[in-house]
Amino acid sequence: MSFDILELPQAQLTLEYEPAGDCLIYLGPTNADGYGYLTVNGKREFAHRLVFAEFNGSIPNKKRVLHSCEHRGCIEKSHLHLSTPKVNPAGFRRRSVCKFGHALTDDNIIQTQAGRVCKKCRTEYKAAWYRRKRAENIIASIRSDSNE
Repeated sequence: MSFDILELPQAQLTLEYEPAGDCLIYLGPTNADGYGYLTVNGKREFAHRLVFAEFNGSIPNKKRVLHSCEHRGCIEKSHLHLSTPKVNPAGFRRRSVCKFGHALTDDNIIQTQAGRVCKKCRTEYKAAWYRRKRAENIIASIRSDSNE
């Protein structure tokens, strides 16, 4: 995998990213919601907020940094803007892409008890689960054969 580096001199940080269309996808750890983060001075900071602050100054209280591209892992400075919880409350609008960037169109959505689920993500998750279980079974079979 090839990646590029974004320098944040004021924060004395370097972020690795991969270009994906117009977005720059952060390659560090992500939380369950798909936001990239890193630990700075023992405190967890979101990558997109650090990038916004680096290029636009500090983030005022009660302001959120939003992605115009709707990809939560994106750190492209031109895709980040400020908003307030009143203008953009949590869950205010339905997303048009999942946290991994797949389009949430009618043919790529499964409605479950938990809500809307991306079919591509679900398929990839199930395939990975199947491969993992198959590998576990093969290893267990080899171990039981060697113990006999």
